[in-house]
Amino acid sequence: MKVYIRGRSVKVTDELRAHVQKQLDRLSRHYDRILEAHVTLRAERQMRIVDVTLHLPHRMVKAEERGKSLDEAIDLVRDRLEHHIQKFKTRRLERRHAAPAS
Repeated sequence: MKVYIRGRSVKVTDELRAHVQKQLDRLSRHYDRILEAHVTLRAERQMRIVDVTLHLPHRMVKAEERGKSLDEAIDLVRDRLEHHIQKFKTRRLERRHAAPAS
């Protein structure tokens, strides 16, 4: 998976880049066909916002989370993306195993 990280009013350090990469690599446990991820890190007043867009085959998954620190927001967005991916996989399996209409 290719990961593109950009910061808006936030400097993207090597530690921050490594943390984002580590958290997004955990998503491949749930779905290994993630093509690329676009991550935007930004700061607004007291909040830190992380916006992630995942590109899957024939699908795109987006999530945005806010936290008091970037690490907290990154962890929250990872949890949200895990939920979205599980939901997507469940729908795929239900459609595949659905009985044909008579």
